[in-house]
Amino acid sequence: MTMQLRRLCHVCAALLPFTLIGCYGQETPESAGSGARIAKPTTPADDHSKGPALSEDDKALVLAQRLCPVSNEELTFGSDMGDPVKLDVNGETVFICCIGCEKGVRGNEEAILAKVAEFKSAKPD
Repeated sequence: MTMQLRRLCHVCAALLPFTLIGCYGQETPESAGSGARIAKPTTPADDHSKGPALSEDDKALVLAQRLCPVSNEELTFGSDMGDPVKLDVNGETVFICCIGCEKGVRGNEEAILAKVAEFKSAKPD
């Protein structure tokens, strides 16, 4: 390799971690105006990659919803993905199983809210 190519590789390797850091709790251009935003962390000890800690009231709401409206997975506490993630969707509180499911909410807000209402009205198995 030439010296210039090596330098370029070193610069790219040094900048890569900065491109992977997200803006947790911030509105991004692709989510602007979508109505779906992840709640900001409630305490400094929150694990931002998994979402903020849930209050007891939120935990009760999770139990009432039971399923993720994007993946249809059961909402669980203490899993590898962490606790469910709280979203505000058009003024309604919705929980998803992981931060990755937030993309499935954007642009589908009305369908997601209908699904959550269905989950809450259905009797558990």
